[in-house]
Amino acid sequence: MPERQTEHCGSGQLSKPETMRLFGPDGSDIMEIEAIALEKGNIVIRGKIMGAMPLSAVIRPVQLRKGIKLINLRIVLRGIRMLVTGR
Repeated sequence: MPERQTEHCGSGQLSKPETMRLFGPDGSDIMEIEAIALEKGNIVIRGKIMGAMPLSAVIRPVQLRKGIKLINLRIVLRGIRMLVTGR
């Protein structure tokens, strides 16, 4: 898959679009999420596993409900804190 690039307004320089990375306990790069989109009523996550293998994961409504049950108030509050403080 060719590497996608975007141009920043006015800079004239090309750069990779923003990505989210998931890391293992040892700090190794496990997955790079390049896009989250809606397709045919499902959420689709596109990225690369271990920096090389392309992945498209589909989250169906039933699985999304199960995933939300895994998140408790403590995790939501910690996520908000991470966004606000940067740590």
